[in-house]
Amino acid sequence: RRACAFGILKISEFDLNGEYELQERGFDWDTRATLATYAAWRQQDGILSAILRAGADPTVGTKIGNDARLRVKSQLSDLPHAYNAWIVRSVVALREKGARVEVKSGCNACGKAV
Repeated sequence: RRACAFGILKISEFDLNGEYELQERGFDWDTRATLATYAAWRQQDGILSAILRAGADPTVGTKIGNDARLRVKSQLSDLPHAYNAWIVRSVVALREKGARVEVKSGCNACGKAV
C-alpha cells in the first residue's frame, strides 16, 4: 500500500505527455518515449493503467495524423482503463517490432532491387 501511494505521488510530478530520453538497455528502437510508452514496453499494466487514469494521452509520440489521433482517443475513452492498458501495450509492442524489421526494397516475385 505504501509503495502504491509513493508511485501515485511521483506520477503527479511528471509531464504525463512529455517525451523523455531513455537510456535503458533494450529500448534502442526509439530515442524518446512517454511514460505510457515506457510502462507499456516494460509490460507494467498496473503502472500503465495509473498513468492513463491520471490523464496521459496514449497517442503522443505516434506517427498518426490528427484525425486518427482524435478517433483513437475517442474510442479509448469509452473503454475501461485495464483494456486501454492492454491496447496501448499491444500497440507499443507492434511499434517496437516494426522498428526492428529490416526494410528490404525489391520485387517479391523476382528479387531484383527496386
